Amino acid sequence: MLKNKTTRSLVLNAAALGIIMASAHTLLNLGGLVLVFWLVLVNGWLFMLMMKDKRAAGRDKTRTPEATLLALALFGASPTLLFGRRFLRHKTQKASFINAMYAVIVVQVGLLGWYLTK
Repeated sequence: MLKNKTTRSLVLNAAALGIIMASAHTLLNLGGLVLVFWLVLVNGWLFMLMMKDKRAAGRDKTRTPEATLLALALFGASPTLLFGRRFLRHKTQKASFINAMYAVIVVQVGLLGWYLTK
């Protein structure tokens, strides 16, 4: 599934950070503060990666794997992925990326709906 070593590392680090923050939320009872911090962190991270990838695309430099961008979107940065595509005019033509992006959003909406109705 995740072939790129950097992508695997990124996903594992993001998952570990999520587990740590969820534990902190439970142990310290910080309420929505942890969630807000997480969302700001992961959305900022994704936007910076998108800017770096856009710059690298025009200069034949090492690119950020699409799986990395999608993994961060899955961990809560899908609003930035939508905004960054329009604002940076990046990843707007590649159908496979667009389909994967919308699949991530559908999964998130489904999970949110399930969570709110349980």
